[in-house]
Amino acid sequence: MIGFGVSSKTVIHNRLWTNVKPLGEYIERVEHAESVMDFATFMSKETEMRRVMIRGLKMCEVGKQDFIDRFGVPMEAVFAAEIQGLVNDGLAVNESSRLALTIKGRTYGTNVYERFYTEDDLRVPTTNEVQFGISTLVLN
Repeated sequence: MIGFGVSSKTVIHNRLWTNVKPLGEYIERVEHAESVMDFATFMSKETEMRRVMIRGLKMCEVGKQDFIDRFGVPMEAVFAAEIQGLVNDGLAVNESSRLALTIKGRTYGTNVYERFYTEDDLRVPTTNEVQFGISTLVLN
């Protein structure tokens, strides 16, 4: 996933880059031909797996073989409780080749993605902290 613009995120395998959030600072950096990158980090395998599930479900499905090819384990081995909860709530169907959102799951997408966040992702970030979980729009 390659992000362009203010506050965007780029993820390539286990690396994450985040652009600056304040629009004024972003514009100033562009005008001065400076990097707009605010933060870069390596993600743990667990974080990368969670992000793959979230990004895939934002596109309405995650391929099971793709997950195995990338991580060497079936998604059910890592996210059995999350997947079963989505199926039980009618938000997804667990097919032999993919986990796919139902129409209800597409309607309540945020509730789906949230199941893959950790408690740390959901806590309020401290000043100047980049967080992998829920993003908030900051206007300056």
